[in-house]
Amino acid sequence: LEKAFDLYLTVFQSVKSLAEVFYYIFAERLNYILIVSLVVDKTPQAMDFQYGYSYLLFFVSLIPRVLWQNKPLIASFGNEFGHRYGFIENYDLDTSVGMTWVGEMFLNFGWYGVLCGFFYGLFYALIYNYFFKSGKLTTYAALFYVFGLYYMVRGDTFTVQFGGLLKLYFVLFLVLFPFVKRVNNSSNNL
Repeated sequence: LEKAFDLYLTVFQSVKSLAEVFYYIFAERLNYILIVSLVVDKTPQAMDFQYGYSYLLFFVSLIPRVLWQNKPLIASFGNEFGHRYGFIENYDLDTSVGMTWVGEMFLNFGWYGVLCGFFYGLFYALIYNYFFKSGKLTTYAALFYVFGLYYMVRGDTFTVQFGGLLKLYFVLFLVLFPFVKRVNNSSNNL
């Protein structure tokens, strides 16, 4: 923890304005163009096209480790990706590099995969239009939409992102369901 705090101080010690902090966060940290451009440039030389393999890992991720003791590590795909594309050293077996959804689409199906990515956008647009523009927005719906959008932009593989998102939705449902039910019952009594 002390090392992390020292690194934080080193990075932000030379910052002169809040604008520089936002630039670092949004223009550098969330900028995945380097990763996507290397995927486009080095595939299939660095790694063969996956033809949907990384998406099949999603179904593996849904099986609890309690039921499958030797379940493969899903994040190990990100470690292999990091090695093959030169983001991490060969001796580093712990670091995982997120290739972004766009990079993963290209790695699986080339440019056809990127074209299919427009369906993600259409899906989120449909959800947005249904809840936000139709007036059917509830606290539940807003939470689910915001977390879904956040996980989509975060920059990892679909399996890691969406598998984690479904687990988060399940926990949110369990935690919030009693409160939503209680609010509905109390409003019906009025």
